[in-house]
Amino acid sequence: QGGCRGSDSTDDTQDLGGNPTSDLTVVKVTKPTTIRELNTAGGPIAVKDRVKFSGVLVSPFMWNSYDDNDPKSQYCNYRIVVMHSDGSAPTLSDGIVVTIGLKTTFAGDMSKLGQCTELGKKSTQVMSMDGLKSGDLVEIQGTLNSFGASGTRFIDVYGGTVTGMGQAPMQPVPVPVADPSMFAGASPLPKAFVDASGVLVRFDNIQVTAAPNTYQEYTVNTTDMAGASISSSYVRVLTKGYMAPPKGTMLKSLTGIVFGDYGGKIWPRTVDDIKM
Repeated sequence: QGGCRGSDSTDDTQDLGGNPTSDLTVVKVTKPTTIRELNTAGGPIAVKDRVKFSGVLVSPFMWNSYDDNDPKSQYCNYRIVVMHSDGSAPTLSDGIVVTIGLKTTFAGDMSKLGQCTELGKKSTQVMSMDGLKSGDLVEIQGTLNSFGASGTRFIDVYGGTVTGMGQAPMQPVPVPVADPSMFAGASPLPKAFVDASGVLVRFDNIQVTAAPNTYQEYTVNTTDMAGASISSSYVRVLTKGYMAPPKGTMLKSLTGIVFGDYGGKIWPRTVDDIKM
């Protein structure tokens, strides 16, 4: 499932603090919460809090990767995405990435991705994530974390649990976004990607504004200006030999998940998310 896109938590420490003495006396309380509450700045849930919440799986499968930007990295990363769904109007605070990083030592003839796949089989959390189906209701227990003080928030399930509860009775609805250019990838990461990480968004009546690159990444907008950055990572795994639409193609709509990877991109889940 591609070592070329996707990286998340690299924290392999235990859930209690690093002081051996305090670990014996301090127990972190698990706080019941919701995805919207997790994404509320200044809300009751803080980074490093242990939390428990439910959401509906929107990612098409568990993403298994390693950090190919850092040749010295010895971590395998695994992630899924869940969204809030209660029948109310969807918002850009309705999604969150659930991840775990497992430390390893890459060696031998097997590919790094293959080694990560084998390592994941030894983790209860990874196997639970891998066994889920898109649309399942999932109960998560883990730790709220973030990339920096104001970076993308995510849930690290190292030491936590991921429990599938069958098909959710109510499925998440994509958030319609009138201006795709708010999701134009850049460095530093635009705030829109931080605020909406893990959310399913939809652009209507758009055109492809940049020719696809080697990874079949491209941009879309309502005008002929650059616009939102689109990743074909999920689609390329599910559709062998997939080729993205060429520059100038008009699309009725495009739906995808917001990720902050590599400057920020929208990931359609399958070819069905791209309507010609």
